[in-house]
Amino acid sequence: MRELIYYHRNELKPKGGPSGYLYNLNKGLLECNVCGIDFLPDRKITIKNKIRAKIINYPKVYKIIHNLTHGIYGDNILNMIFHSKKYDAVVDLNDYDVVHFHNTLDMYMCKDSLNFYKGKVLLTSHSPKVFHKELLDDFADSTKNRRISEIEAIDVIDKYAFERADYIIFPVPEATECYFNTWDKFESIYNKNKQKFYYLPTGTTPKKYSLNKSEFREKYGIPQDAFVVSYIGRHNEVKGYDTVKKVAQLVLEKYDDIYFVIGGQQGPLYQLNNKKWIEIGWTNDPGSIINGSDIFMLPNKETYFDLVMLEVLSIGTPVVTSYTGGNKYFERFGSKGITLYKSNEELIEAILKFKNSTEDLEILRNENRKLYNDYFSNEKFARGYLQLVNELYDK
Repeated sequence: MRELIYYHRNELKPKGGPSGYLYNLNKGLLECNVCGIDFLPDRKITIKNKIRAKIINYPKVYKIIHNLTHGIYGDNILNMIFHSKKYDAVVDLNDYDVVHFHNTLDMYMCKDSLNFYKGKVLLTSHSPKVFHKELLDDFADSTKNRRISEIEAIDVIDKYAFERADYIIFPVPEATECYFNTWDKFESIYNKNKQKFYYLPTGTTPKKYSLNKSEFREKYGIPQDAFVVSYIGRHNEVKGYDTVKKVAQLVLEKYDDIYFVIGGQQGPLYQLNNKKWIEIGWTNDPGSIINGSDIFMLPNKETYFDLVMLEVLSIGTPVVTSYTGGNKYFERFGSKGITLYKSNEELIEAILKFKNSTEDLEILRNENRKLYNDYFSNEKFARGYLQLVNELYDK
């Protein structure tokens, strides 16, 4: 059996979304000496991407450039979806027995090729809400107002992909929740295609860090005996950054020995103005933030199956996470190092519970690391993936 993972090899990177998912899967496959699975050839790095990489840590400049360009971006995407002359794959799909897509737009843009493809088509959609809604978030209001009929029809990409796929792979059943919540057509599509849905928990590379706890706190001027809460991720509402700010505001007013350390590019939401709120920005060493913290916050409003959760477990830091989507999956393990909450009040209670706990946090760290090793390593991920794909191919 030959399989094509429809994703450019040079875009595999240790981050969230399909890039990180496939980066970890590829590492696991290499560790297991697996052959016969190809990726798309390298995509050229565009000038736009090079510029973006240069300005990503300058939020004000980035915001200006983004505002100037996202109108053009929306028009280009709509033209591509509704006015392309050809919807062909970048390689000959018939060279493969199985093609696995990791983006519904990629699959839609191959629909002409898929009309003549006889192999098995797999789909994994990684977005924390249905993909066309994520696209719309990046469109300028002017684009939405000018091209109303196309905007109203843009869900055609997700509808096509979920209905054309032979099998749809989610990491866990709970990860489908964000699609039910963000797209009114998903329930109907799901009910008509229940037999297509399969589940495979994701794995990840253990997160490394360059600074130990003491070194990290010294670098950022944090007292060694302070209680440190960390967050790493996009600064938007769906990821819960607004929740972090609201909770931190209340906590910091009452407790002098609690610090919040934040990683990730700022915008569209921006930092809290408080000396015990430390905004690091984008970093190539997020592991040191996680390791230097006493607890990690994962406050998603909607979530798929967040790789950050697995990375935190690999380091061992206790996690306080929202009771939503794929986060719910971790309730079954009963780990004392994972607390799920349903309200801001419960989140604050969880933070203070860990802060005031007489239990050694290192014991909780060991419990989380064991959970990672038992269920979420790259090897476990790759072997589970191979077993599932072979099972689906044989159906």
